[in-house]
Amino acid sequence: MAESNPNSFDCGAKVDVANKPYAYKDNINYSEDPTLIGSFVDVLGTPDRNTDIEITHGSVRVYTGNVLVRPGITTVQELQVEKELYVCNDTDLMSKLHVEGTTHLEGAVTTGGNMTIGGFASWSGSIVATSKLFDIKHPVTDGSRLSHVCIEAPRADLIYRGKTTLVAGISTIDVNVGNGMTTGTFEALCDNVQCFTTNETGWTAIKGSVDGATLTIQAKTNTCTDTISWMVIGERKDIASIQVEYIGTKEDNPNLTTLT
Repeated sequence: MAESNPNSFDCGAKVDVANKPYAYKDNINYSEDPTLIGSFVDVLGTPDRNTDIEITHGSVRVYTGNVLVRPGITTVQELQVEKELYVCNDTDLMSKLHVEGTTHLEGAVTTGGNMTIGGFASWSGSIVATSKLFDIKHPVTDGSRLSHVCIEAPRADLIYRGKTTLVAGISTIDVNVGNGMTTGTFEALCDNVQCFTTNETGWTAIKGSVDGATLTIQAKTNTCTDTISWMVIGERKDIASIQVEYIGTKEDNPNLTTLT
């Protein structure tokens, strides 16, 4: 943690084990006390003689300034930064990276291993994967897990479904209200709408049609009171349609820029 009062340091000349005052550019092998430096410090090594700074049981504190390390920095234990950490070039992590706060990444992120997210993940663009699945604790069998694969399609379809009971051979369903959506949502999102109906309790023929957000299901006879399962599918019109086939690698996928 940062020193709460840097002025508590003894600003007198510090001495090393050779009992000589600290001076810039001196060859100091060991310093027993904190060293307060009021100007820029340049530690420069040469090809035939390395220059190292080693802190065995202490800390390096920088107040209202910066630490510039070229070409790299190596830490065996922890590196703690209380404010911003700026890295101008590549950063290699040989172990875990633990971040408690918010992380903002403006460029691409590539990982050769697994990524585990324990909370909510939000993307403003598209997710591209060979397959997409969920994996959950099995709801019935202890010690087992349950995995399903997501449905794939060449269109961004939205699916709405439900059941209704005919009254005098007819039933009307507001797709918005039936799915907890504000009036106008279905119409704003969906194009190329199709509906599918199944008579679950009888053999009377039925048909369905969608006008706006209203699904009308009508039986062949006006006395039918059967229970009907219905499904309405609409293609999203708030995003561009995808290009199903393209030439190149996955990095050349034209949908990475159009589906935003």
